[in-house]
Amino acid sequence: MSKAKKSGNQAFKDIIVFLINSVRKNFATKIIFFALSLVLWFYINLQKNFETVLNIPISISNIPKGKTLLNPVPSHVRMKIRSKGKALLMSDFNNEIFLEIDASGFTDSVNVRLSTDQFVNTSNKDIDAVSIYQPVEVIIQFDRLEIKKVPIVLNAEIDIRPGYLRTGKFIQQPESVIVSGPESKVKNIKHVESVKIFKKDLDKDLSEKISLLLPDSASIKYSSRTVSAFQMIVRKGVTTFKTPVKILNKPDKINLIIDPVAIDINVTGPVNELHMINSGDFIVTADASKLDKSTNKIPLKIISEIKLDWESAVNEVKAIQY
Repeated sequence: MSKAKKSGNQAFKDIIVFLINSVRKNFATKIIFFALSLVLWFYINLQKNFETVLNIPISISNIPKGKTLLNPVPSHVRMKIRSKGKALLMSDFNNEIFLEIDASGFTDSVNVRLSTDQFVNTSNKDIDAVSIYQPVEVIIQFDRLEIKKVPIVLNAEIDIRPGYLRTGKFIQQPESVIVSGPESKVKNIKHVESVKIFKKDLDKDLSEKISLLLPDSASIKYSSRTVSAFQMIVRKGVTTFKTPVKILNKPDKINLIIDPVAIDINVTGPVNELHMINSGDFIVTADASKLDKSTNKIPLKIISEIKLDWESAVNEVKAIQY
């Protein structure tokens, strides 16, 4: 053997010995070799074909116009699929694979046998359907589609703490809901109720999002699943307005003065609404034609369009002729 070949073999042996000694003595080198081995193992195995069982969504297409499903079909089917390990490991499919039932030729009621021919793959991965486990068939029934609007009934009991009042309009949003589904089921729905809530001793605004009770929500669609309720609540206040008394129907030839010439009107209500009221919101009149000559008093008439509680301790004035 030539010296050159001997020196080459010796160099190769020296490298192997160096690597072996490095792995024995150097922990970092061990980790590197382990990682390389693991990557190589994954690479080789992920190129192989694997089979697995998944829950695949069921989709129904081409439902006849004006029709809808009377009862829901199962949302998923358990199916065995085959693909390379890499595709199975690195994808959740995100509804890119599903079983599609074409309902274009169906009438009112059909038993459909599920098969791998109905498998649809919209992903860019090589995936094959192998077999179907459960369910193996579904029942499809149709009914006329009905769509209508029904009111929402809010089941809310609100108890206000003493010294506080409601103010402003009670706001419910939405006030109605659109219901769509099989005619035989939708026609019986006259309204939709919310779950019942009870608020006790409220001293701040009511602001709630309340769930709706939705009958047969698997077959019937509702435009909203919740209802929002809002009611402003503020402190109760009392304000006094001094309002002048106007004399009506006084004869021109008679000089007449009244006592008092103005009265106090006490208004009770939410403090934010009291700030918007003034004495001009009340009209107080004394009709001279109704003068009681035995007592020299005229009854008062008070008119106001405000919706709050109000009262006056004075209901008549004394009239003095001169």
